[in-house]
Amino acid sequence: MDVIIDNEDEQQQQQQQQHAEEQEQEQEQEQEQEQIAAANTARRAIRMKLISVLQQNDEFSFRARNKIDEQAETFLQNLGDDIHDMFCNNTRRADDEEYRGLDSERDTEEEVETAIRFFPEVLSRRKEILYNDVRDNGEDYDVDEQYTVYEDFFYPIQLVAFTHIGFAIRLNRKAISFIPLLARLAIELGLFEEQYRGGLLCQDNHDSNILQDLMDNGTVFERHYREDRDPADDKYLQVLIQLKQMGLLKKEDIQRFGLLSRLCLNYHRPSENRFRFLVEWDPNALTEPDEYGYLPLHHCAARKYSIQGFQSVFDSGIRYYPKKIGIIIMFCKDNISNETPFQRACKNLDTTK
Repeated sequence: MDVIIDNEDEQQQQQQQQHAEEQEQEQEQEQEQEQIAAANTARRAIRMKLISVLQQNDEFSFRARNKIDEQAETFLQNLGDDIHDMFCNNTRRADDEEYRGLDSERDTEEEVETAIRFFPEVLSRRKEILYNDVRDNGEDYDVDEQYTVYEDFFYPIQLVAFTHIGFAIRLNRKAISFIPLLARLAIELGLFEEQYRGGLLCQDNHDSNILQDLMDNGTVFERHYREDRDPADDKYLQVLIQLKQMGLLKKEDIQRFGLLSRLCLNYHRPSENRFRFLVEWDPNALTEPDEYGYLPLHHCAARKYSIQGFQSVFDSGIRYYPKKIGIIIMFCKDNISNETPFQRACKNLDTTK
C-alpha cells in the first residue's frame, strides 16, 4: 500500500514539475513576443518620424535642410549597395549559416520586385570577383598565402544560380528560383539590349550564359556530388519551365547553346528532370554533334563517373530512334580524338557504380 502511495506522490510531483516547466516556457515565449512587438513599435516610430522629417524638409533651417539632403543621399546609396550585395552574395556557400544572399525560403518575389523597382540599376551593375590561388609549395611560397590570379565581373542574374568562391563554383539552391523574375524585370525596365533577354544571354569570362549555367550541377568537389539524385534538379527544372512559358527559353536554344551536351558533360549524378525536359522538347539534340563532332553521348562518357548517366542517354536515343540512328550514335567518331562514345565509355566509366 505504501509503495502505491509513493508512486502516486512521485507521479504527482512529476506532473507538477512538468506543469511548472510549461508555464515557464509560456512566460518566456510571451516575454519574447512582447520584446519583438516593442522593438517593431520602436522601429515603426523611427520610420514614421523619418517620413515626417522628409515631408517637412522645407520647413527646417538651411543647415538642417542640407544635412537632411546629405543623409538621404547616403541612405539611398547604402541601401542600393546592400540590395546589390544581397543579389551578388558570393562569399559564402548557400548552405552556410552566414549566407546573406537571396533566399526563396525567406524572401518573396513581391519583396524582391519592390527592391528592384526602387533600385533598378542594381540589375545592370556588375560585381567584381577576384579569383585567388592558395599555394603551399614549401620553399617558394608561404603556407596558405593567397595570390590573386585574375578578376572577372558578373551581373547579379549570373550570380543567382551559382556562387563563385575561388576557382570553385557552388550551387545556390536558395536563389535560383528568382532568375525568371530578374529577367522579366530587366526586360520591362530596359536594362539590357533586347538580344540579351534580360541578362540571360550575357556571357561570363568562360563564354557561358545563364541558360548554359542551368545545365550545370556545380563543382565536382561538392560533398554530395555522388548522391543518387541531384538535389537541385527539381528547382532548376522549374526555372527552365518558367523561362519557356515566358518565351525566354526557345527550342532552338537547346542546340544553339549545346544545352543537352552541357548537361550530359556534367552528368556525374542523375539530372533526370532536366534531361527529360530537353529531350522531349527536342529529341534531335541527341543526334546532333557540336563543332568538335561530340554528341551528348560522347560527353556522358568523358568523365570517370558511374555508367548510369551514359545508359540513360543511350536508352533515350533508342527510344526516340529505335530503327537505326539510336544504335549508330554509339559508334560515331568525334573530330578531335577520333573516338566513339562506346570507346570512351569502355575507357572511362566505372561499371560498378
